[in-house]
Amino acid sequence: MAQTKKIPAISDLLKAGGLIVVLLASASCAAVVAAPEAADKSATGDIDTNSDASLWSRYNYSGRRALIKADYKRAELLFKLALIEAQKSDKDDRPLAATLNNIAELRRLQGKYKEAEQLYKESIAIKIKLLGEDSLAVANSLNNLAVVYTEMANYPEAEKLYKKSLAIREKLLGKDDLNIASSLVNLGAMYDYQGKYAESDAMYKRALAIRDNILGGDSAEVANVLQNLGLLAEHQDKTDVAEDLLKKALAIDEKALGADHPQTAGIQAALAEVFIKEGKLDQAESLLRRALTTHQHALTFKHPDVASDLVKIGELDEKRGNNKEAERALKNALAIRKELLGPRHPDTIKATQAYADVLRKLGRNKEAKNLESALPRSIK
Repeated sequence: MAQTKKIPAISDLLKAGGLIVVLLASASCAAVVAAPEAADKSATGDIDTNSDASLWSRYNYSGRRALIKADYKRAELLFKLALIEAQKSDKDDRPLAATLNNIAELRRLQGKYKEAEQLYKESIAIKIKLLGEDSLAVANSLNNLAVVYTEMANYPEAEKLYKKSLAIREKLLGKDDLNIASSLVNLGAMYDYQGKYAESDAMYKRALAIRDNILGGDSAEVANVLQNLGLLAEHQDKTDVAEDLLKKALAIDEKALGADHPQTAGIQAALAEVFIKEGKLDQAESLLRRALTTHQHALTFKHPDVASDLVKIGELDEKRGNNKEAERALKNALAIRKELLGPRHPDTIKATQAYADVLRKLGRNKEAKNLESALPRSIK
């Protein structure tokens, strides 16, 4: 299953209102990315040197830029500095709400979903108190929290928040705004997770029309939708269609974001999965090794995207009959998913089943049976 991991253009992300999470496709299912909460759009460097900007604005702006570039260590430092500045004010809580939103998104990208959930809730509570329930800022954070719930497989709560966020956005912005497209992508990804393919396709195509019309066909936002449409096709075993869409998305993101960006790596992993289905194992392995290296470098070794890459590598090794190598990859993937997602998450269950299958091929039947005995009863 994909890890969040579906990126808007910097110009769109750096607008007032904030880091808006957008579900992007990762190794096998649609996943997520965000847009930062801004106060100042004038800075051009790594640190905002605008003399009129507050110290909080400088730290927050620079943290958002680091987040978009997937420099999470730098983003962490800058957001912590921004939080210190925000907490100094007893008159205006808007900087505090924005900073909490951005730290929440950082935690989500790090796979720390429980922390992200709590921080988003704190940010939403402040925004509702300051702006009311039907403000765009509240809609943005509701969307972001819904993305976290999607990645935690809490689909009923995610759908409720997505629809609430979309209703506010449509009321304030109309039906053809980029924020509307983000909501549609996220709903489409959630429907894809649940196997509601027709609903997912309708959401994606409406989002694609909005983004293509406003941003043009070479934007990272358009690549995002193409990536998710590619995964949607792959989930329905339309591999020719999936390969074509994912190659288009990859070409766009390599140019827009660079070959070593985590979002680009997500498309590489998704395309590799298609190649595995098509029996193009050498091409799949090349893409997966590149994706894994990028994810481990940018996201650390314990991350849902790293686990997703390892699952695909295990599947590839198993198809080649390299069951010992497959066992090693799947064991590591399962350990990561158990720690980050918990034993009952759908991704953890899939990794458990894949690992048990390989153990049986290695003649380790007792270990396989013990693993499967711990699965939820509805899965056995």
